[in-house]
Amino acid sequence: MARKKVDVAADHISKLASATPIKAIEELIWNALDAGGDRVEVNLTLNELSAVSQVEIIDYGPGIPVEELDRAFGEVGNSMKVERRINGDQRAYHGREGKGRFKALALSPIAIWETTYRVNGECKMYSVRLTRDMPDYYEPEEPTVAPTSVTGTRVFLDGLDRGIHVLANDDTRQKLAETFASYLSKYPAVKLYWAKLPIDIEELVHRKKELELFGKESPYGPAKLLVLEWNFKVDSKRLHFCDEHGFSLYEISAGVQAPGIDYTAYVQAPIASAWAAEERFSVSDIDQEVKIFVDGVKDKLREYLRGRLAEEAVSIVEQWKSEEIYPYQDAPQDPIGRAEREVFDIVAVRINEQHSSFSKSDADSKKLTLALIKESLETNPTSLTKLFREVLHLSKEDQEAFAELLERAPLTNIIRAGKMVADRLDVIHAFEHILFDNDWKKTLLERTQLHRLLVHEIWLLGEEYVLGADDDGLRDLLQSHLSIMGREELAPDVEVKLIDGKDGIPDLMLYRRRKVDQNQFEHLVIELKRPRDPLGQEETSQIKKYAFTVARDGRFNTQNCRWQFWLLGNELDEFVREETSSNALPEGCIHDGNGVKIWVKRWADVLNDARARYDFFREQLQIEASQSKGLETLKVRYPHLFEGKGARKKKDMELSAAKIAQE
Repeated sequence: MARKKVDVAADHISKLASATPIKAIEELIWNALDAGGDRVEVNLTLNELSAVSQVEIIDYGPGIPVEELDRAFGEVGNSMKVERRINGDQRAYHGREGKGRFKALALSPIAIWETTYRVNGECKMYSVRLTRDMPDYYEPEEPTVAPTSVTGTRVFLDGLDRGIHVLANDDTRQKLAETFASYLSKYPAVKLYWAKLPIDIEELVHRKKELELFGKESPYGPAKLLVLEWNFKVDSKRLHFCDEHGFSLYEISAGVQAPGIDYTAYVQAPIASAWAAEERFSVSDIDQEVKIFVDGVKDKLREYLRGRLAEEAVSIVEQWKSEEIYPYQDAPQDPIGRAEREVFDIVAVRINEQHSSFSKSDADSKKLTLALIKESLETNPTSLTKLFREVLHLSKEDQEAFAELLERAPLTNIIRAGKMVADRLDVIHAFEHILFDNDWKKTLLERTQLHRLLVHEIWLLGEEYVLGADDDGLRDLLQSHLSIMGREELAPDVEVKLIDGKDGIPDLMLYRRRKVDQNQFEHLVIELKRPRDPLGQEETSQIKKYAFTVARDGRFNTQNCRWQFWLLGNELDEFVREETSSNALPEGCIHDGNGVKIWVKRWADVLNDARARYDFFREQLQIEASQSKGLETLKVRYPHLFEGKGARKKKDMELSAAKIAQE
């Protein structure tokens, strides 16, 4: 016969002829299975370098009658399979568009089909040739009488120039088993051979489980999940999407880990055919319907594998129970409890298997480790992996240092100290944002927000201070002072006025006892101003009134008690800048006399001083402070101060106390 043209453009044929070696072989096997017969063989010829030089794929179907030749080879997208749907053996067709045969050219520059068919009781045969150089043409020969009565088709690839080493690998048979397992399970009478060896699913599969996914009432229609656990190691755990006949139409990484279990999963669903034709699986990250379907499949797969891992852990768990080191006492009472217990068993058994130091440790050490695993899984599962990775990968020197540190301080104290340093560095960043961000500066309220936050985070002003009075009048301030000094209470009718005769309410009074002399006290009185308002003459006059009142009133006792007054804000106006730059006093000090010092402080300096106190720890721990984490910490601790207009002292103290009680 003369050479014939395929009814499609050459560049399209070239695209169809591209594939990886394994995928090309898979397509040719699918074509052979579609052809019919109960046996397909793939034979390899190796050269002296153990590379594949020839491949033949043989089926024992009815062959391709010459009258069907042009439709079988000359058209793409109008295959006979579209009309027939099933072959002569009542098996569904995998391909329906006549594209698979071109995959042969992905392996070899020349592909030859030799087919034998029966007509009027006589067997005839002919061959068809495809070449990579002219992929849009096929060259058939004239039919002749066949020397055999066995029908079928042989695809012969000679002079392979692609995949010559990949196809020779020992694991190729196993990879093909993963692809064809669902189909071979559906049609157990069909036998598939690779390099003279059968791809026997029963032989290669360690365990097989079919699970119901969706029923007929589901919008996805009926669907099942077949999970095959192999007795060989797979390169990656795959999830195949198959139609109801078991044909693999698309595959992705399963994305469900199960250490020690090598598996492949197959979704069998009629809807998969339409989705594959529309290429919706390949864009599942933006196709919400397919994504929901895939997520549901993975959830079912995850549930099954968790049960399998827990099942394998039973013997070790029973041993722990007999040694009385297993951290659970009672059986789980509900599905959530059972799932949590399964996860614990899986994690603990894997640690036992992977880390000889755990399996060889004494009972008390194992009991502690198991308890830590239980606690971590219940409170913060995502931290467990990092916790064990960090501890188990310590150098010997660091392990010894860690052990020595645990001898000197409880682990809980070490953890709390590190957490406190990290939290405080974050809070410093958060205060900077609150005080200097333009949006915050416009809305932040002095007494019901800033003042209240500082009361709770008083360490910002110095670790040595203790809160003595909070948003109280001068009379209460004096009463607090007398109480601190161990003196008698004020009489009910005693009044305390500012030097100008008016009432005054300082924001905060802190105190500390001098370490050098237990009888010496130092009080710090602070007046806060909103960040948006610069400090001016009016504000310095107010802090001076407080200070001079204390200096004049003998009841405040400036002999055994030194008093410091701070005016605290963001910016200073020109007047205050001049006032704080006296040559006779330290920078920022505007008065020093009669046991009283008055300072004007910027928030930036206070926060820098606070940060400096933690700099050494920050460098050693390599902590990166986070403004967002700091804000989150404050909002979690004091949510009522970030809602609306915050809270005044009484409400703040009530809500804060209630939150502490709940915790």
